[in-house]
Amino acid sequence: MYRTLRRALCALCIPVVILAIAQTAAGDAARLFTGSYQLSNIVDDGSKVDVTVTLTLLNTGTSDVHGGVVALFDTQPNRSLLGSFSAIKSLPRAGQATVTKTFTVPSAEFGRWQQGHDPVLEFLVPNAAGTSIAGIQAHRILKPSEENN
Repeated sequence: MYRTLRRALCALCIPVVILAIAQTAAGDAARLFTGSYQLSNIVDDGSKVDVTVTLTLLNTGTSDVHGGVVALFDTQPNRSLLGSFSAIKSLPRAGQATVTKTFTVPSAEFGRWQQGHDPVLEFLVPNAAGTSIAGIQAHRILKPSEENN
């Protein structure tokens, strides 16, 4: 009885360990790109908001990136693409690039950003196998006028 129970537990542990390793590897990939962003030129018409997003992206990985594109998604569980920045010609390892673009987003989505939810940013990185997608850990930099609110 004890032997059977031990085998069953071992059989369950192996997939859990494999899943943990896979999630750790995926987490490492997501941390290859960090940065900060600012919101400016905000025009709210009631149903939608035009907002300029300036992102400074840092490549903390071990290789250069050429032709990567940052995509902006909403914060909902079934994410929708809100738009993308222009392609970044070159982002060297341990380097940074700054991109700016004005997006039109639903007022409800912009409201979530104002309540502390960061926009979802992903970096589409071309490689030999096609394109990989890496998450970007970015934090918002407030302008002095926003810090007092």
